[in-house]
Amino acid sequence: MDEAYEVLTSRSDFHWFCGGCEPKVLQAIQLEKEIEAKLSDMFKMDYKLKISEGNVYKKFAELEESFNEKINNVTRNDLKRMDKEINSGKAEVDKQIMMKCTEMQELSSKVKEIYEGQEDEWTHVSSTAGSDTVSSGSTSSAAWVSEAVDDVEGVDSHDNLLWCYHRM
Repeated sequence: MDEAYEVLTSRSDFHWFCGGCEPKVLQAIQLEKEIEAKLSDMFKMDYKLKISEGNVYKKFAELEESFNEKINNVTRNDLKRMDKEINSGKAEVDKQIMMKCTEMQELSSKVKEIYEGQEDEWTHVSSTAGSDTVSSGSTSSAAWVSEAVDDVEGVDSHDNLLWCYHRM
């Protein structure tokens, strides 16, 4: 643009502006140069901004991935810890149930020893139509004790645990 201006001003036969217009034309040319320079700077800044924006998105994605990984690790660790605590509590409860089952088996054996051979001496009380009747030698009570003892003694320890649990 400067070359064109120099050509026009060097030749006196070209007079496309007057002396009063020359400062305005020079000002317009100067403004155009400044606008082009600012526009060029703006494109450079826009390019840098887009690169920075891309870096920000990349960093954000890395941070999000890292955060999710840490959350998953914390969650997995918490779940493992809770699983251990639950299993520990369950083991203690199972131990207590087994102890109670063993106690029940021992009591059942003692009851069986005490009542074996005494079925004839037992007294059975039943209620019919408002009157109580007492009969001796009833085998239904002895049969019930014998059946309960057989129930406890006839199962293995795991079944004992379930049997005890369901009877409680």
